[in-house]
Amino acid sequence: DIEDKGQTITFKEKPEEPEKPETPPTPEKPSRPSDSPKTGDSTNVMAFVVMLLVSAGGLAGTYLYKRCKIKKS
Repeated sequence: DIEDKGQTITFKEKPEEPEKPETPPTPEKPSRPSDSPKTGDSTNVMAFVVMLLVSAGGLAGTYLYKRCKIKKS
């Protein structure tokens, strides 16, 4: 029972109010030097694209050559 004297809690002193913390100063905006990060990788991607196209053309040419050879037989 909440109204029972054995379970009732009384406070004789008022709790102290905590001190308000100081507001931190607003930080400055960082300068933005560039949009992309510097990774140190300066590989020419076009060389890989050209090699991919040449190899795809070689595979397609080999397939067509064998297909024509089988049709003639």
